[in-house]
Amino acid sequence: MNANTYEKRRTSCPITKAQINTIMLICSQFGITKAERGELLQERYGKSSTADLTSDQAGHFIAEYERKGFVIKGGKGYRPTARRAPVPRAGKVVALVNQDELDKITALAGLVLWRAENGLQLFLEKRMGLKDGKVRTSADAYLAIEGLKKMFEGQMKRTHGPGWWRLRFANAAIMEYIQLHCPLEYR
Repeated sequence: MNANTYEKRRTSCPITKAQINTIMLICSQFGITKAERGELLQERYGKSSTADLTSDQAGHFIAEYERKGFVIKGGKGYRPTARRAPVPRAGKVVALVNQDELDKITALAGLVLWRAENGLQLFLEKRMGLKDGKVRTSADAYLAIEGLKKMFEGQMKRTHGPGWWRLRFANAAIMEYIQLHCPLEYR
């Protein structure tokens, strides 16, 4: 392919940072040097720098190498997410809460410092809008889990400051939470 082969059919957006990073990963996986990459891009798209490509051109380049076997390999902290496959439901069928979701709610509620004895029930009722403060469906469980995570993180931020993610705690449950949910900027 030469520079004239790849035609720009529509106005394209500039390349994204994610696409630039993906192209860099492709080059490292396939052993393409910076000079070779420049020549390759010049031949195909008439541009010597990755940053000069359009989003469409970058997508074309990435798709070509995906066909050649490019895959993003996980790094040190990479852990594929274990999510349940969505189950097709007909009509008015509702997914009930499962034991894993209830266990996660219990674990998160144990991390939060409650002001009242029945704090979890009051939180679910008042803040999450769950009738009688009880989790009945998977959708309710999702709301409860996300709300509890935000509440716990807010308490930790108020108590220990925004860098609390980097601190060490005697409570193993807090350390496990940090390990699972720590934002990239604090790793």
